[in-house]
Amino acid sequence: MRRTVVFGLALVALTLLYTSILPSGEELRIDLAPDFIGFLLIYLGLENITYRNRLLKELASISVFLSVVSFLTFAAQLAPFYASAFTDNIKFIAIAAVWIGSIYTKFEFLFIAVYMIYIAIFCIAFAKVTSAQTKKAPATNKFSYKNEYSEIIYSKRAYQIYTVFSVVFSVLFFIISVLSVVYHFTDISLNILGITTGLWISFLPVSILFVLYVNTAVNLVKDGLKERSTSAS
Repeated sequence: MRRTVVFGLALVALTLLYTSILPSGEELRIDLAPDFIGFLLIYLGLENITYRNRLLKELASISVFLSVVSFLTFAAQLAPFYASAFTDNIKFIAIAAVWIGSIYTKFEFLFIAVYMIYIAIFCIAFAKVTSAQTKKAPATNKFSYKNEYSEIIYSKRAYQIYTVFSVVFSVLFFIISVLSVVYHFTDISLNILGITTGLWISFLPVSILFVLYVNTAVNLVKDGLKERSTSAS
């Protein structure tokens, strides 16, 4: 669960667009961190634990839908390439590709906003699990320790800290989703070594910190759900 969910969330959170000018003069923009792969990994990682948490179960189901949507948007990014590569014999494919690409270009900011809201809700789910564990976790000054079975046990302090982190990241990604819509109507862009992020360069530190956070948060959530399931049985 841990590696697939962490890597999946990282792919969804990070937005890196590579741009290239085709011989036809069209601009090709490709996401170097494909969201559809991230959503699939999240679903696979949550598959075995979703029955223990209703919100995570719903997020797993949404991941399947978003993986299809994000795959179509990823394919739409290649529309300029399709249009320049196809010959006149299959011109209708080029026309369809250009049409899909134009729709994606117009509404790309909405797709990004939805993905950011998805991550924000994911953080809320994490916060609910870690908050519940603060009542059961051992009170110690250490963040974590190993028991007699060499299992890592997280302290009450660890769950409290990551509950706060989860809430903070949830708010941040909700804000990013709103800003993605606002910035759509601006004409600001940055190009560094061929990597175009627009104003996303401002959000990149948040995404990187989120990846570091989720690397441990997934462990806390996994242990919390495991303990809850054991208690219920």
